[in-house]
Amino acid sequence: MSRARRHPLVSLLVILLGGSWACDTEIDDPIIPPIEEEPITKLIYSLDDPDGLNHLFFFQDLDGDGGSPPILTMDTLDYGVPYQGTILMYDDTENPIEDITLTIDAEAKDYQLFFELDDESLANIFYLDADQNGRPVGLLSQLITQAPGESELTISLVHQPNKTGIGVQQGDPSNAGGKVEIEVSFPFVVRP
Repeated sequence: MSRARRHPLVSLLVILLGGSWACDTEIDDPIIPPIEEEPITKLIYSLDDPDGLNHLFFFQDLDGDGGSPPILTMDTLDYGVPYQGTILMYDDTENPIEDITLTIDAEAKDYQLFFELDDESLANIFYLDADQNGRPVGLLSQLITQAPGESELTISLVHQPNKTGIGVQQGDPSNAGGKVEIEVSFPFVVRP
């Protein structure tokens, strides 16, 4: 025969307290799997002139940095012409091909495209679209050629830029921060 009988409430209390001690342990460094980024393997800057002619700046790199060189083509532009611009971006490694442009459009407040010319006297580029806060995105733009000459046009997509940074809304990436998702430099030629 047993010396003492345990009260059922005491047993329940021991179980509950014992269980909470086991749950109080914290995980110092939880293992979080890395987020897989969507590669942008193709960027197209399509410029339409007032006569309806289309001029393309085309970049494609299926295997990323290293490996085969990217395909880079560009058209010559005419002096004194306003072009309506559209940016398209794709991930060609997916089947079917994924239109990254749709993601950027849907999450516009988290993205901004920047257009930089080494010689800014050749053209002006203006944003024609905005996110839900009225800040520029850059999927739609207007490029107006100002002078004949040669330069380099760099197009970059920044994820989570500081759109309120000094000059960012005017297209200056120096204070944008964020992460550059893709950056492509094209030879830029304006004929007389």
